[in-house]
Amino acid sequence: MKIQAVNIYFQKNLAQKQISFGDADEWGGDKSFDPWVYEIDEARRQWSQEYNKLREEFNKGLISWSRYQIKEKKLNEWLEREKEAIMAKYREMSINHLFEKKVEELPVKKSFWKRLFKLK
Repeated sequence: MKIQAVNIYFQKNLAQKQISFGDADEWGGDKSFDPWVYEIDEARRQWSQEYNKLREEFNKGLISWSRYQIKEKKLNEWLEREKEAIMAKYREMSINHLFEKKVEELPVKKSFWKRLFKLK
């Protein structure tokens, strides 16, 4: 019974992480235009591989449940830090790009800038 409960816990946790970071639309963009989505997906893949290794260790009895929870927490924290670092990098690049170029030089329709800055 305990093993079944643990497996349900694993499935729910893994499904939540995949939903949380797997969809480009959730971040308000299309993967073909947003390079940061690929980096977040890569971080999620690394997390998933490590999570599966951790789960395997627990299932084989190599680590205790409490040790598993500690490692899982550290792994989840790593994913959050990685995601934030990626987003911060692209936010900074985006801001720097706006300051380096004039609005008219950016490859965006003028209607976008009019709506953004409420110009006429």
